[in-house]
Amino acid sequence: MRNPLHLRESRLFQALMAFCVIAIVTPVQPVLASSRTRLVLSPEARAIVEANRPELSEASREDLLARFSSMLYEYSDFEDEAYPSALRWDTAAGRESVMEEWSISPARAVQEVDLLFHALKYGYAAYQFFGGDEVFCAARERMLDEIGRHYHDIPFWQYSQIIIANLKFIQDGHFAFGSRTLCEWSTFRVSPYLRFSLDEDGFFINDGGKRVASVSGQAPSSFLKPSIDEDGNIVYVLGMLVPEQQVDLMCEIEYADGSREIAWLVPIISMDYGGAVYELGEIEGFPLVSCRSFDPDHDEGKALNRFVEDAEKLRQEDVILLDLRSNHGGSTIYGMLWCQRLTKGNVGPYFFTAELATDTSIALLLNGLSERLGEEFSSDQAEALWRYWKNAEDPDRPGWRRIGIEQGGHISDAPFIVALVDSNAGSATEAFVRRLRSLDNVVIIGTNTRGALLCGNPGMLVLPYSGFEVRIPTMFWLDSEMHNYDGVGYSPDFWVHPDYALERAVKFIRRHLVREGASVSLGG
Repeated sequence: MRNPLHLRESRLFQALMAFCVIAIVTPVQPVLASSRTRLVLSPEARAIVEANRPELSEASREDLLARFSSMLYEYSDFEDEAYPSALRWDTAAGRESVMEEWSISPARAVQEVDLLFHALKYGYAAYQFFGGDEVFCAARERMLDEIGRHYHDIPFWQYSQIIIANLKFIQDGHFAFGSRTLCEWSTFRVSPYLRFSLDEDGFFINDGGKRVASVSGQAPSSFLKPSIDEDGNIVYVLGMLVPEQQVDLMCEIEYADGSREIAWLVPIISMDYGGAVYELGEIEGFPLVSCRSFDPDHDEGKALNRFVEDAEKLRQEDVILLDLRSNHGGSTIYGMLWCQRLTKGNVGPYFFTAELATDTSIALLLNGLSERLGEEFSSDQAEALWRYWKNAEDPDRPGWRRIGIEQGGHISDAPFIVALVDSNAGSATEAFVRRLRSLDNVVIIGTNTRGALLCGNPGMLVLPYSGFEVRIPTMFWLDSEMHNYDGVGYSPDFWVHPDYALERAVKFIRRHLVREGASVSLGG
């Protein structure tokens, strides 16, 4: 019989592995040429997809690594790092005694703000990315100035607003204060009644054949997005990404004949599509891969292992429908392994990963793990995790683990993949989408993804007097684009309401896929 302590430690490290982003570098292997002629996009559809893909970076690995490294905070010493015990939260003690209060004294508020900014400096992986000492110290001074104007206790609602308002520059989908993420989310708004197409000269025209001269005084291409109609045809809809809290949005369309038209844009709201964690089915003869979560904690039946294993079965298919709607994310390992199994190679751009290894970050991670497991760690178990994390600390970059570098590849012999996404697809799901975008035979249909990919591995800080929880990501992750998509997400190639995405994707396949070297579609 195994020692209970060993069982507990095993559970701890299993949780840690599920909690963390696992970077595995696999060399790209040659893919044997296939005797079949694969399916590819028609020229019209391919032009739209290629325009929505990033240009390949010509920077060298060394240049990219140097640029990424410059976004990491350089710790000169750790003399003022808060003692880890001040950051640990005893889950067994509960929060009832804290939350009985409805306000906080200015003196205690100052103590909490000081603790918060110590935790951010030594525990937030994107601290330097969002401005480092200069920006965060200025935010701290603004908070202290506002707190100093109060001579009596500050109501919690007002206290939280002081903190949130001064941290709004953190555009990170995983950073949260209390129940709120500070990230400003964008949603797609569209006119549901107007459709446009291209005439023989490449001008946008409405259903009556009138050419569009401008939209709200700007070029039509800024507002007219490629879409798919009920018959699978490519059309264009009037829409744009705007901040989620914006209530009304109106556009004025000016036509070449001088006439004008007013259009109201309404938000596309994605529902939760639910269903099993993973299912492999079919629709009209095409394999349909549905995956609603990459979180191993919600995978009691080990469905995600089957998701990875089944990728090999799909390698000889002409087309794969990949439904990722409502997949909030979890671990990136599953999307990575699925791509490797399908393509026999490593797919994607360069990935750079940096994880903190400070005492602060480890204390925050322990808090997060304790909450996930619902129990506190013993001092021996906490010490074991601390040693595990510190063993990988980079001697040339104190406070950080060694930068993880994954060199992906560009695969050109995979089945055609149609990926369905919506604004609920986030985090690890977006990392999967990022890989898929590196394949030359993928089309993405739906709306923009959630936009929560810059950071990961959030630890937790519980402020001692107010009881407010702060989710602080301890891992920072960028690809060769070096761009922050949080709050905006990845744009689809074809903007389609998620409720109709699957049925229109099937019709799109039949109308716009052709055998390589041929000019006749599947439906033709």
